[in-house]
Amino acid sequence: FTPNNVYRNTTVTISNDNAINVKHTSKRSGAESAGVRYYYREKSQADREKVYLQGLSKDFPNASLKKLDFTGLDTVTNVVSTEVEFDVPEYVSQSGRFKFLKLPWADKLEPNEALANAKRLYPIVSYAHEDTLSEQLVVKLPKGYVAEDLTPKVRYTSPVADYSVTYKLSGSSLVATREFVQKKNIVQPDEFAAYKKFYNDALKEDTKQIVLRKK
Repeated sequence: FTPNNVYRNTTVTISNDNAINVKHTSKRSGAESAGVRYYYREKSQADREKVYLQGLSKDFPNASLKKLDFTGLDTVTNVVSTEVEFDVPEYVSQSGRFKFLKLPWADKLEPNEALANAKRLYPIVSYAHEDTLSEQLVVKLPKGYVAEDLTPKVRYTSPVADYSVTYKLSGSSLVATREFVQKKNIVQPDEFAAYKKFYNDALKEDTKQIVLRKK
């Protein structure tokens, strides 16, 4: 049995004009690797880039793809690796001495309509294929800027899943590490309220803006 895991490492460089350059590597195992292999293996490089950019554009409408490489598409190993580089213009917002950065997590949570109600009479089935999603994101801060008001560690737990993010400063970089562990795929009605709070708390953390202040 091979776990269905995704491990990512991302480096983000912020330029003076508030654009970002993102260099991203990922390793997928189990069913996750099989899915990527099935979807991309028979496509030409041009078609792979076209399809990948379409998905990228949902989160970064003006992104330009600079590099897309796969390792393991043509093998029977349980791991497929991806290496990506892309640019996003005007991604960071700015007001006076402050810049505001929303961390570009690859697997950030999205609002879930199934959690809109106050209570639930029937179970919710999650069709997530991943057991563990892990990403380390290194942000190279603009010269003369520091990150403000960081909470070193945030952790939320529920009977269905666990979520954690850690933040630390390393030289002139911000290092953030995120992990989401799916423990089961069915949310029972008596678990709904706790899971709804858990999910919305994690969603808020995924989408918050990091404040960068000019020294």
